[in-house]
Amino acid sequence: MIAAVALAAPGCSKKTTTVPSPPAPRREASRAETPRRTRPKPAPAAEAAAEGPQQNPPSPPLVPVLSAKEREELSRSIDQALERARRAAADLHKHTLNAEQGQTLSRVETFLRQAQEARATDLKASWSFAERADLLSQELLRSLR
Repeated sequence: MIAAVALAAPGCSKKTTTVPSPPAPRREASRAETPRRTRPKPAPAAEAAAEGPQQNPPSPPLVPVLSAKEREELSRSIDQALERARRAAADLHKHTLNAEQGQTLSRVETFLRQAQEARATDLKASWSFAERADLLSQELLRSLR
């Protein structure tokens, strides 16, 4: 608090007035004094498991509906691509391949397997894998000649 003295004209008595001091400057709280905000914790896995499994089984993948003629043509294309890729892979096994060529041949064989596996459920995917195997094997054969 600050005390102020007022001087008046001669013959007057002294008057003392008390003036309130200005507020102290605000001090920013240090990190230690600042309360931490906490995020709500997610429900533990045990609670989710206690609720039981979901009732909806996974739905099968969507497959385009093909006419009988389209299925026949696609099946024929798959057979041709698979045959060309298998012949090329057999020829490639007769050559000495470097590491990169060996990896490419391995990729061709993977595409051949995937084409066979997909054939039962998705002809378009099977055709895609067979075409990849065919193109990759033909390209690898050309690079060796």
